[in-house]
Amino acid sequence: MFTFSVAINTQQGRELIAPFSMSVNQNDKIAIIGEEGSGKSLLLKTLSRSPLTDLVVDFQISHDISFYRLQQDIAVEEESLTLLEYVINNNWEQYGLFAQHQPIILPELEDEDFDRELHSFSGGERVKIQILKMILSEADVYLLDEPTNNLDLESLLWLESWVDSCEQPVIFVSHDLEFIRNLANKVVHFEHIHRKSRSQVTVWNGTYDEYMNHRENSANNTNQKIDTQKREQNIKDQKWQRQYQQVSHQLQHVARQDPGLQKKMKALKATRKRYDREEVNSKVEEERSIQLSFEDFSGVLRHYNLEVPRNDIDGKHLGSNYLLHIRPGEKIALTGNNGVGKTTLLKQFKTQLEKTANVGYMGQAYLDQLNLDLTPLETCQINSEVEHIKKVTNHLTSLNLTYDEIHTPLKYLSGGQRTKVLLLKLVLNQSDILVLDEPSRNLSYRSRLEMMSLLKEYRGSILCITHDRALIEEVMETSYQVSENGLLEI
Repeated sequence: MFTFSVAINTQQGRELIAPFSMSVNQNDKIAIIGEEGSGKSLLLKTLSRSPLTDLVVDFQISHDISFYRLQQDIAVEEESLTLLEYVINNNWEQYGLFAQHQPIILPELEDEDFDRELHSFSGGERVKIQILKMILSEADVYLLDEPTNNLDLESLLWLESWVDSCEQPVIFVSHDLEFIRNLANKVVHFEHIHRKSRSQVTVWNGTYDEYMNHRENSANNTNQKIDTQKREQNIKDQKWQRQYQQVSHQLQHVARQDPGLQKKMKALKATRKRYDREEVNSKVEEERSIQLSFEDFSGVLRHYNLEVPRNDIDGKHLGSNYLLHIRPGEKIALTGNNGVGKTTLLKQFKTQLEKTANVGYMGQAYLDQLNLDLTPLETCQINSEVEHIKKVTNHLTSLNLTYDEIHTPLKYLSGGQRTKVLLLKLVLNQSDILVLDEPSRNLSYRSRLEMMSLLKEYRGSILCITHDRALIEEVMETSYQVSENGLLEI
């Protein structure tokens, strides 16, 4: 269908995306994977011709192809638009397509919902609305940036089915391993290696599992060869050292003027230079997962009895009263269909908890909790004491942020990097209880595992909205489904 090539550097010459090229065919489902800040979203912006300031971009494409990029969320300035205004954008010739696809994508909506403003819809509904707008664009290629964020299981399965049935190529960024496994027939892996000074891009024509098996086998074979090479090098070094000490001793104490010994010493020095020129390859470098710990927990462990009465909150009708008892240190997951009011309910529980507890909160719109003009260091530091700043800097480094990124305003960092900075704020907050709304979104697979380990060892209570199956199974002790009839334990 078409081929393209990309290379992106900063104006200072730092490599953000190493030069690579690939072909894209009809029905391709291409997964873009990699750690936070490795350039995944940057690639999608490049393909969609979004403006990229202060970057040197080399982008070539074989054909005139139209792309539509589904962003991670609806822009703030579009929040006040109605559903119909956003999707149709005054192009009423598209209403026929809208009427055709809306019942399939958003069957739960009534005609009066078309005039609701976008901010009144749930996170999952907003993703579906964006997909509806994307379908109406009739683009040649769809670009999806973290499309599974905020989707309940039912919506996630629908999205998988929809992407799988697409005739257009779909290029997507996702940290949902099952989503990638079920869909991708090609994988593009972005990595930053050598202390994030260099980019490395691997294009694999095959499934995710095939790629990971190949990568593991290749790394094992390479590392075994390097181990053998190092052992052989050590044997040669030890032999050379013995010979050198022997000849050196003879020159000093036995026959200093012996031309044979001098010739032998000259040969040994030449051998040493040759050994030094022989390059022993480095082992395959893996990007590190984040390393955080709720050490020295000083929060207060207690029981919490919460109740949200039946009422209307933010336009969402909640049914019977919601009663919740949280035991000391208990970790609770809240699940439920999109639009049922989970986030609204969580905010009400948070308000009640704040009357008696120090609450660490990560909301669904977590960007609202961050001043994007501040750097990660400025965001996390509590005071200006040298030791405190050093501790915060060490924590930020453990998040795989470079020195430059630690001192760069958050607005220039990726969504996953911002999520990790907010996680660090929770660590430093010494909270009695964590209230979290989809905390694993935007985190890479490896960082997600580290986050689960982090929450496992946290000694305080956790109240968490999540549709992340692994997070529920590995960390949460109790799960409730939010429904119009209250909280149902599952």
